[in-house]
Amino acid sequence: MVKSTWNTLRQELVDLLFLRSCLACEQGLTEPQRTGLCLECQQKMTDPNRLACLRCAATVGPFASDEDGCIHCRNDAFAFEEVIALGRYETELAQACLRCKHERNYPLTRLLTRKLIENHSPRWAGWDLDGVVAVPTPFWRWGRRFNAAPGWMATEAAHGLKIPYLVSCLRQIRSNRPQHTLAQHERTANVRDLYQVRSRKCVEGKNLLIVDDILTSGQTMHQIAKLLKKAGAKAVYVAVLARAHRRE
Repeated sequence: MVKSTWNTLRQELVDLLFLRSCLACEQGLTEPQRTGLCLECQQKMTDPNRLACLRCAATVGPFASDEDGCIHCRNDAFAFEEVIALGRYETELAQACLRCKHERNYPLTRLLTRKLIENHSPRWAGWDLDGVVAVPTPFWRWGRRFNAAPGWMATEAAHGLKIPYLVSCLRQIRSNRPQHTLAQHERTANVRDLYQVRSRKCVEGKNLLIVDDILTSGQTMHQIAKLLKKAGAKAVYVAVLARAHRRE
């Protein structure tokens, strides 16, 4: 905990002292902006008024009913309760998510997670969260293509929401193909029995938050939520940077 707090403070100091350009488009900031994003990127990536389905975070119209989900998720059985997202996986936000996969771009990941927390502040209180869990990446995928976003998101969410980051809660126990390369009908089998809960004690009776950079079909989150509930979790919620449309 002490090491984690020190790392967070160190990163805040570096961001404050050396931030001279937008973390998303890398254009120079014309004036000091503590947000780290230029005004154009803020408007394009962080719309707090976006209408989204409470169940899957897909963009919906103003008169859509979300009691049973939207047209994107109504026929899906999910083990998680609700999803929040910063926006749709398109244009500037899509490019930002790709950049967030690289460890060196952790300031952008942390900044977008802060925006996610700010934009959905009323939802957090209702969830009464006890801990945050990152979608795990196995050690054999570490390196240049290592997806660092979930870990940094979990670190920032834990800091912003003042809840524990359950770092060692989950692990991936076998290899699988990247979900974005698969059609919808292949995704469920690809993530089935992919993860394992390390200790029931860390999840029993808790309301948990799972974080990841992108949600498309929801199958990865569904399998993790089902696993956490089987281990004793009371409720499972999901937070992602971007909501993408599934590929059939």
